[in-house]
Amino acid sequence: MIGYTQRNTQVASAQQGMKPMQIQLTTKYTIFKKMVGNRPIEKRHVNALKVQIAKYPTLTQVLPILVNDDLEVVDGQHRLEALRELGMPVYYIKAEGAGLADVIAINESQKTWTWLDYANSYANMKNENYITYLEFLKEYPNVGHKALILGLSNFVYGTADYLRFKKGQFTVTGDLTAARAFLSLIEFMHRHAGVTRSIYFTRAFGTMYQEPMFENETYRSQLLKWGYLLHPTGTVVDAEKQLRGVYNKDLPQDQRI
Repeated sequence: MIGYTQRNTQVASAQQGMKPMQIQLTTKYTIFKKMVGNRPIEKRHVNALKVQIAKYPTLTQVLPILVNDDLEVVDGQHRLEALRELGMPVYYIKAEGAGLADVIAINESQKTWTWLDYANSYANMKNENYITYLEFLKEYPNVGHKALILGLSNFVYGTADYLRFKKGQFTVTGDLTAARAFLSLIEFMHRHAGVTRSIYFTRAFGTMYQEPMFENETYRSQLLKWGYLLHPTGTVVDAEKQLRGVYNKDLPQDQRI
């Protein structure tokens, strides 16, 4: 099919004084660009949309693709890929000045972004802190997001840190060698005591790990012996009490923490 572009109709703004936006139509798929920082395209989602669009083709007119002045896709990158694969025309609207913040806001309202979505987004924008986070995630894939944050941010984590991560303000403040030692122990703990996978044990361990008397090898040995004593809990305080009990069990008084 030879590509073509035409204007279709107008969408009036709900806000008085704003210019109406025109719905345009094209088969020139290559004019559209992926916005740096947007989520990767999921093939499974594209396939599901292809089935929907083939069954209800008018959906593409009701839900046009949203792009900015540079034809970067703000909303609808999966629909665009589905239409391209189906060989169907693309209805789209230009929204002046739209950027990554709008992409995130729209996606959050439709499908919650995960930690990985945020990390990939900011890493794609060359943010070194998120690049380091993804490198550590690849190195320690089973420790969990919050353990990674604890290790990379000098064992400090709270609600404010969660919000900073979403906004692209996460910073690596911890020593990377120390972070690796900590995460290796978290990995060991999860492997030999499954109940410790909860955030309560992760945060409790982060506190205990900073004790001056804490010894990595002692903890490994004690966990192998007494890890079966750990049980699920709903508080950080109880988790820390359990972990200290395992660490200290049968140790001389001067070696306890």
